[in-house]
Amino acid sequence: MQLIGDVLPQPHKLPNDMYQCKRLTKALGMGYEKIDMCPDGCMLFCDDHVYKKKCLKCGKGRYVKVVNEDGDHVTTHVAQKQLRSFPMAPRFKRLFLSMKTCESMRWSKEGVRDNPGFIRHPADSDAWKALDEFKRLFLSMKTCESMRWSKEGVRDNPGFIGHPADSDARNICFGLATDGFTPFGQSAASYSCWPVFVIPYNLPPHMCMKYEFMFFCLIILDPEYPGPKINVMLQPLIKELKQLWYGVEAYDISLKAAYLWSVHDFMAYGIFAGWSVHGTLTCPICGVDTRCFCLEFGGKICYFDCHRCWLPSNHIFRGEKDSFRKDTICYEGPPKRLSAKEILDQLASLKLNEEKTAYEGFGKEHNWTHISGIWDLPHAKALKLPHNIDVMHQERNVAESIISTCMDFSDKTKDNVKARKDLAKICKRPTLELTASGGKLRAPEERSVEMDEKLKFLDGYAAGLKRAVNLKTGKLNGLKAHDYHIIIERLMHVMFRGYLPDGVWSVLAELTISIDSFVLKRSRKR
Repeated sequence: MQLIGDVLPQPHKLPNDMYQCKRLTKALGMGYEKIDMCPDGCMLFCDDHVYKKKCLKCGKGRYVKVVNEDGDHVTTHVAQKQLRSFPMAPRFKRLFLSMKTCESMRWSKEGVRDNPGFIRHPADSDAWKALDEFKRLFLSMKTCESMRWSKEGVRDNPGFIGHPADSDARNICFGLATDGFTPFGQSAASYSCWPVFVIPYNLPPHMCMKYEFMFFCLIILDPEYPGPKINVMLQPLIKELKQLWYGVEAYDISLKAAYLWSVHDFMAYGIFAGWSVHGTLTCPICGVDTRCFCLEFGGKICYFDCHRCWLPSNHIFRGEKDSFRKDTICYEGPPKRLSAKEILDQLASLKLNEEKTAYEGFGKEHNWTHISGIWDLPHAKALKLPHNIDVMHQERNVAESIISTCMDFSDKTKDNVKARKDLAKICKRPTLELTASGGKLRAPEERSVEMDEKLKFLDGYAAGLKRAVNLKTGKLNGLKAHDYHIIIERLMHVMFRGYLPDGVWSVLAELTISIDSFVLKRSRKR
């Protein structure tokens, strides 16, 4: 700061040091709170436990111990582990400081839709509408005796929302997103950082997903991934979510905000939602009604031919006997999706086993690892879609598997001897079964990789694929999720055309079109 100040012409108003800089930005509502945490993540030293010096569960000390000059162990006032909490209320208030953003924050209810038959904003979704139509009185449920209460009921405090009929266009619906990463690079010491982001959805479509309107609410720093103990770390967030449901004073209004859903990759989904994404009951939607099976030779859980049940009842694929699994037709409907109330009832019935390490029936009747704090929210019963999977991460997994298999990357290909043995047992594909010579699909020619090496894009559209192409090994290295997003939507059907059989290529082309339809700026309501 002093170096920059020496360069600027005098007199200037640049702060002299970081302390002055923090004082200047504090008035903007950008402060945060440090919360001491148990070294094992058992509890937070806040609220009633702010003066505790040891964990009430594991007994470990709160502060770091050092050896002084005399060789004695001395306890310092430096916490062994801390959590950074960024209050959401001041950041929501800042959205109403500017006239432009203040008007835009009403778009979710007052914005003009050019075609009501399309979904182009989260406010057009069924999840948002289910939250708006939540007809339970929260503040005093016993007085809600008839469905006429929304118009005739007496509000004990008009400044609070106890019912959707009291809703205001300025009330905020927002989403949460989190994922872990290594801040010091893969080659550095083991350490993970889990930021939790807030995305307010009241803004128009061209604004609500801009990074300028996203902000932190938590930063979790830990040498290991949080796992089920993320529930402890989310306690300050859940506490504030409950306060925002009741409302906080903001200028001339009582500002309310409600959690709508969360967005993660599949691994973070499992940690945040409390559902293990490993084993037979991996799918949180199917649950115990899953139709997956374990591969005899590969030893992995497989969902092959588990998706025909979602097709229309008269679809031609349902009657195909050998196009999918051997001698198998499908006329069953899809598994029933549990409502929020049914999930709450299921969570209420969970009991810990004798060892107190897991819930009874884990892996057989359910896959719950812990009860997420989201289900403690006042409007939990109104959450129609509490968690979402990030499409771009799924695109990366699918694209990487397809490219690695087609190009026969030895370390990532899904085509191996065990896979061919499972194929022969499950499917009717005589041309793909192992032969005496260990028959194998031939990888695409090198020219498909050369095309990637010569491709150029506009700035910001995609990373330079040239740096990821290795012509000697024929591999793509160092690609990120967004790069695979571009490959699977724009390049894959072009790069494989002429190198794969027409039947295989047409499937990849249809897959590209289908995935592209998932990420449209607007989609038709079903």
